[in-house]
Amino acid sequence: GHVWKYLADGSDQGTAWRAIAFNDAGWPSGPSSLGYGSDGEGDGTTIPSGPAGGFHATTYFRTTVDIPNPAAFVNILVRLKYDDEAAVYINGVEAVRTAGLPAGAAYDYYTGSNVGSETAWKDFPMPVSRFTPGLNTIAVEVHQGSAGSSDVRMDMFVRGEVSAGGSNV
Repeated sequence: GHVWKYLADGSDQGTAWRAIAFNDAGWPSGPSSLGYGSDGEGDGTTIPSGPAGGFHATTYFRTTVDIPNPAAFVNILVRLKYDDEAAVYINGVEAVRTAGLPAGAAYDYYTGSNVGSETAWKDFPMPVSRFTPGLNTIAVEVHQGSAGSSDVRMDMFVRGEVSAGGSNV
């Protein structure tokens, strides 16, 4: 249910949208999960699906999370649900890129692949050094498998772990 900004209009955002200082004030927002299509995508917010007869290749998402003291944790776990492929940027720096999304993928790039289970959480442990004390900007790009793909999903949570075994707060 965390609130995210999103852009689902098929536009080329280049790389500036990943930056902390990017102005996303004109983007719509809503609580997660965000998406459209089958299997409960968009349970929180249903986003626009694209033009009739096709779907945009890329949808962009942005939010901030407040982590007063990242050093209080052993690591920070990013849990992500996505359909079909995704890249995650923390404070403007790439932190996650799923296997089917090549580096430098353009805004109009369709991956040609689908995630194995779009309803399952995928875990990505992060070193605490990826985060700064206070507000941290998280930006996610989700790419469709094809123009005929009829659904998209993005949901995430960030969890600070206080022991190597996964105890968390």
